[in-house]
Amino acid sequence: MKSILNILLLLLVNLSFSNVLSKEVIVDESGLTLDLSGYAGRDGRNGGRCELGEDGGDGYSGEDAIIYFSNLLHLQNVELDMSGGLGGTAGRNGSFYNCDDFPAYSRARDGQRGQYGHIYLILRSSQLEKEIKLNEISLLNTSGISLTFSGHSWIQETGARELFHNESDIRDEYRLFDRTIYESIDVELSPSVLDMNLEGLSLSVKYDLNYSREPKLSLYKDNQKIAALIDFEFKNSKLFIKNIFFKKDIFNTKFLGPIGVGVETALSFKDPLFLSSKFENSFSFTLYRYHPFIDRYVIVGGASSKYLAVIQNEDIISVTIGGVSVFKNEFSPGSKYKVKVSTYKSIGKNGLSSVMEHYFTIAE
Repeated sequence: MKSILNILLLLLVNLSFSNVLSKEVIVDESGLTLDLSGYAGRDGRNGGRCELGEDGGDGYSGEDAIIYFSNLLHLQNVELDMSGGLGGTAGRNGSFYNCDDFPAYSRARDGQRGQYGHIYLILRSSQLEKEIKLNEISLLNTSGISLTFSGHSWIQETGARELFHNESDIRDEYRLFDRTIYESIDVELSPSVLDMNLEGLSLSVKYDLNYSREPKLSLYKDNQKIAALIDFEFKNSKLFIKNIFFKKDIFNTKFLGPIGVGVETALSFKDPLFLSSKFENSFSFTLYRYHPFIDRYVIVGGASSKYLAVIQNEDIISVTIGGVSVFKNEFSPGSKYKVKVSTYKSIGKNGLSSVMEHYFTIAE
């Protein structure tokens, strides 16, 4: 059972730290004992008659600890339990006597133990300022604006078990706060963007100095995200927005139907923007086959054009899906299908998708 045994000087809050729920404490020469261990995983249910037992759930990881201190010796009086929770016990198999479908005997697995929480040490008495990873500004006032982002830099160290109370149950690695880093990004709009109707549009710029190589941009209006593809260039802390393409303006893809039978079956699409070298196009498919006995389309499987033969002729792209292993023995003459197609247009790492659904029959 999780419990806090003794807290003499403690500032304890929940916060999101590196996207993980953490405890934040300030310590001095007074000692404290803190249980940050993970909860145990759920035990697996026993199988009923003719059923296998259920796997035990994995234990939860211990919570992270963010510890402010002014003297390294004070940590000797801090006892932490940051161990992962125990895995749940596997359920037992039920009886298989006189079962119609006798499964191969197998025992459910016990859940795995959770991982230790991470330790962050900060040699100061005041809390770190919140990292700035997101800025949002009006597009009308964007050009020439400088946006500031910040992030905390850490040094990876070992030897945590020597720093804390000898009865602590913790990982030996810890991260020591080094400094706060800042970066200012200058924003500029191209003439073509400045000529657009920007009234009411805001630009959201997400940039994590510790993990991002370039910012992630989004458009909003009335606090609602707008489906738009932003063509931009980021270099030397300068963000140049070259163009903005709204979803309604760049998706005019038409399904032309199937070509060929069996392994040669291809699906064709027509789009005037297939002629543009600015956009890269890819497709993913979910296929359903019609079964007349139940008068229903039943899912067959999915595939992506990333692994298929793609042929482009002017503004027509054909994707050969017949050779996909999951579609083996499909596409015989006269067979009927439904397909959900996700068309993805991208510029660099930025992209948008649009989904359409069509029915087709393989020619006799």
